[in-house]
Amino acid sequence: MSQSEQGGYFDWLTGLVRTSRSRNPRNTYWELLHILHTTPFTWYVRNDDNRGEDGKELRVKFQERFGYVELDQPDADASMLEMLVALAEVASYESLGTPPQWFWKLIENLDLINYTDANFSDFAVDEVTEVLRNVNSRRYGSDGRGGLFPLRYTNKDQRRVELWYQLAEYLQECEDSNSWPYLR
Repeated sequence: MSQSEQGGYFDWLTGLVRTSRSRNPRNTYWELLHILHTTPFTWYVRNDDNRGEDGKELRVKFQERFGYVELDQPDADASMLEMLVALAEVASYESLGTPPQWFWKLIENLDLINYTDANFSDFAVDEVTEVLRNVNSRRYGSDGRGGLFPLRYTNKDQRRVELWYQLAEYLQECEDSNSWPYLR
């Protein structure tokens, strides 16, 4: 995308999950969102490429809505931000809650919710980057802790389970225990 399209796309993408128009750095996440947007989503588990394709589909929606005809790199990997926004849309469709609520629940599950702009530093960049690297390479607990969908009960190693099925198991566990996660 050109520089102006990229800025417009980032604004549109973050607008899909923004819950506040606050300018207070204690309540904003621009630094975190920027890192998510510049970090490619990579996959190792079969069919997780579909989550990347879902994220890339957001580019098409943006183009259709705003009339941009061409992308500079239409086949570039989806960013973590694109993948998470698309995954939040799926979670919302499959359950209770809105896409913004689910997006921020995923950020909370990754233990990134405290990385507001007021708390950001070079050290924070390294920590966030490490969390995203761990998610991409599936270096988290077999129960999903440290990943997008931590589970209380599972007999499957979540590091080897496709994200689609991790989401399904997470939603099922919430339904079975009647303990839907607090959605912001």
